[in-house]
Amino acid sequence: DPSYVTRSKCHRYLDALSIHPYGKLPAGWTGETDWGLGDLEHLIELYTPFHLPVWISEFGAPEKETGTEHGKYLAGMVRDMNRLEVPVAIQFCADDTMVRGFGMFDEGWPKESWRRFRAAVSEVRNGVEQYT
Repeated sequence: DPSYVTRSKCHRYLDALSIHPYGKLPAGWTGETDWGLGDLEHLIELYTPFHLPVWISEFGAPEKETGTEHGKYLAGMVRDMNRLEVPVAIQFCADDTMVRGFGMFDEGWPKESWRRFRAAVSEVRNGVEQYT
């Protein structure tokens, strides 16, 4: 919450800020479900007055919200975080055995969301689109 950072004045002593943008969507989300609380870019813009890098130390969405487009959501978030120059981002919950519906694996087996996530990471690292 940016207002907390302002009130506490702690930003004067920090090297970065960390957020968990649950409920935020990648730009242009056209997923099959109607959910979300605005886009990721708007949230990050709220922290720009502090002139600190914004780390995303947890992000994700359950399949019950993204429907069959969980991988599309994760890939969109990766592309947005790259475009917005987020230096650190950690996807919440690798395997569904931890929290059902959030994982990119199911009992150790890759799901479609893993393939789309990895392709998006490769894309932003190499600067070429490899999977849409």
